[in-house]
Amino acid sequence: MMLTIVLAGGVGLSMWMQFRESYKQWRISKALHESQQHFHAIAQASPTAVMMINQNTNELLYANQQAHELFSHSGGSIVGRNIDDFFQGSDESHSFLSVIGRQKRLEGFELQMKKNRAVSNSGHQFHSDKSIMRKKWRL
Repeated sequence: MMLTIVLAGGVGLSMWMQFRESYKQWRISKALHESQQHFHAIAQASPTAVMMINQNTNELLYANQQAHELFSHSGGSIVGRNIDDFFQGSDESHSFLSVIGRQKRLEGFELQMKKNRAVSNSGHQFHSDKSIMRKKWRL
């Protein structure tokens, strides 16, 4: 009888611990989802182009609608493309990427860019003023 009570108590405690851990994970997941929704709402409402770039691969991870309108030649998505595709020349690209690699924050960095360099070497050129904040992502 005593063994049955101890086993039942152990099973109950185990179930409670699993529930508590699951609830904790659910709360974290919910907070992350809400944070992502807030980010997307702010980024989409911004009148300027907002982009997120993987610093290791230079791949564009996120671009708001304004960035798509500014850089897309055909209305297609620019996410997944290499950021080098949008610079006027490789010198500008290397200069920009080396500066953001060394500094955590950058404001007023001017570059000449090209709207559709990935498609052809003749594209709409424009000057761009960049402000960057480098963040580390943890998954």
